[in-house]
Amino acid sequence: MEDDINEKLDDLGKQLNGNKISKRIKVTIIILVIFIIILIAALIFFFFYMTNKLKEEKAIKDQQIQKKKEEDYLLEINGFKEEWYDIYGDRFVNLSYSEDNIIPNTFRKGKPNYIEELGDINEGKDYDVYDTNVYDLYIPYSSYKRTKKHNGIMLFVRGGGFENNTREEVECFAIRFAKLGFITANIEYTNTLDKYKQKGFFRILDEMTACIKSIKKELGKKGFDEDKLELSLYGISAGGQLILLYAFTDKNKILPIKFILNSVGVTTIDPKYWYVPAVPNVTLDSIETIEDIKEGIEKKIIVRDKPFFVLYMTNLMTGKKLTLEEIDKLIVNDEVNKEDPKYQEMYKYAKYGSPLELIGNFTLPMLCLYDGNDGLVAHYSNLHQHYIDKGAEQNIELVYMKYAGHERFHHGAPHDIEAMKKMHSRMVDFAKTYFTQD
Repeated sequence: MEDDINEKLDDLGKQLNGNKISKRIKVTIIILVIFIIILIAALIFFFFYMTNKLKEEKAIKDQQIQKKKEEDYLLEINGFKEEWYDIYGDRFVNLSYSEDNIIPNTFRKGKPNYIEELGDINEGKDYDVYDTNVYDLYIPYSSYKRTKKHNGIMLFVRGGGFENNTREEVECFAIRFAKLGFITANIEYTNTLDKYKQKGFFRILDEMTACIKSIKKELGKKGFDEDKLELSLYGISAGGQLILLYAFTDKNKILPIKFILNSVGVTTIDPKYWYVPAVPNVTLDSIETIEDIKEGIEKKIIVRDKPFFVLYMTNLMTGKKLTLEEIDKLIVNDEVNKEDPKYQEMYKYAKYGSPLELIGNFTLPMLCLYDGNDGLVAHYSNLHQHYIDKGAEQNIELVYMKYAGHERFHHGAPHDIEAMKKMHSRMVDFAKTYFTQD
């Protein structure tokens, strides 16, 4: 009996010891699980922390790379580090290209920042009998290596409404593209005032012809193969209208035109095609198509421009044949009286100054820049529609500066700096694509 009791006590002791061991194991397991959970949480936190940190570092690095690319690009086109707004500034004459505000007239000996190794300039070459008929010809030294090969010439034509401005307006473009290795020139033509007024834009087109002949002859003297010279035309505002007229009307080209660069050029002098924003800042994303214009009219985003200004510009274009009072009398109830003999007399000449009426089968590659806050807001859509009708829509391209107005057409409002950068970049692409490469 006593043995049985002792045996049962031993069994009970073993059970109690086993329970103690089991509790220890459980506690140990719980602690281990908690530790593992904490460890996993720490690892997850560390993973996400490192991932975000790497993303931030990558973003910073990408920004640095992008900034370096932009700096290298600006360095490539100008030889200086510069900001786009500083390039164009509030005006387009006497630009500040560098941080110390030195204007790099790099092709002019004796001027600040002249770089002898870059190229030379035939400054003020005469091409006609009048003292105003001059042009600057920029010849990069790199182009002399191609004297027997194809060479592209970029001729820049200023604006000014046919009554003011000088070739200095486009000097910055001529210099910039010469730095890239293209032969460039900026023409001075006579305004439609004083002794020249009897000819208006007809005379200017003759001057462009004479200028191109002179450039071709001058390059021939310097050893360039005249048969391998090619031309592109860049025009601003009235200059845009002139280059379109020249390209559309001149049948016997002195040099083959490879492409057109049209910055806010007038395409027609018919007042019905002139619109202005109804309120500041056009809200259309672009004005590429006729449908965009119709949409803008329907939504009252754009409205018909006042005809007086259009008639005034047309009058200048044809050589100031009418006084301001006579122009004013042509407008009745805010519409032009097209039956008036004075209007018909003016239009008899002016119709030849409307590129849209002369465009014919023209489908050469054309890059355009137009602005949202401009009376010419609808003019690109007319050109675009022509290319569509001719099955050549791929040959015309628009850079749209939504917020810019006409007076800021080639440096743009602050919101449009990216558009201006794109315009310049595409100009370079056009030159590299459409000029023949030997």
